[in-house]
Amino acid sequence: MKTHSVTAARASLGQLCKDAIAGREHAILCDGVPVKLQPLNGVAELSDAESFPKQDRELSRRATGKFKPFTEADRRRIAAAIPK
Repeated sequence: MKTHSVTAARASLGQLCKDAIAGREHAILCDGVPVKLQPLNGVAELSDAESFPKQDRELSRRATGKFKPFTEADRRRIAAAIPK
């Protein structure tokens, strides 16, 4: 596994991503801790926001302050759309 500093990784991030997709192992050293760069294998590894983009867009719009604040009814409606 090849390790890179944050600065060096930032300069060649596109190539590092392509290499990781191709199966080469890379790590970025952040505060002395190696962080492995690897592709995700499926939706199971995504966060809730990435798995449910409609709700994420709604939350993002509300967070910018351009819309009315969330009400309890809004929270229940969004939570009901997320499968358990």
